[in-house]
Amino acid sequence: MALLLTPLPNPILADLLRSTYPALVAHHDRIAALLPEPPRIAPSSPTKSWWDLWPGSASGSSNPKAKSAKTTKTSKDKSFERARWAWFATAGLGMIAYLFASGIVQIDFGGGEEEWKDASEFEDDEEEEEIIEIVEDED
Repeated sequence: MALLLTPLPNPILADLLRSTYPALVAHHDRIAALLPEPPRIAPSSPTKSWWDLWPGSASGSSNPKAKSAKTTKTSKDKSFERARWAWFATAGLGMIAYLFASGIVQIDFGGGEEEWKDASEFEDDEEEEEIIEIVEDED
């Protein structure tokens, strides 16, 4: 109810709830009055490009504080980055192992000893079989 009754750019749903269910809206208002005011979060400044979101890309950021903050990493930050890359590597290798183990992806190294025939050889064999069948039918 709280999400539906918040002021939005288009208050159609909130107006519908207030006109159709006034007792429910009154109950919501009484409960909301008992609760403390939620903390307001200041909007963050938008990033200028996707490269600013990539860790370690100090060249994309024009903020000098961000550049100095990126260069001074604590040991906890470094271990977190290593753990993050280890997780991605494990997930990728696990996916590749699953693809091979399930048979979705197969690699054939060619060790078969089958001889490949040209299309002309297939036609000759078919003609020979037809001739043999005709001769057997005549007997």
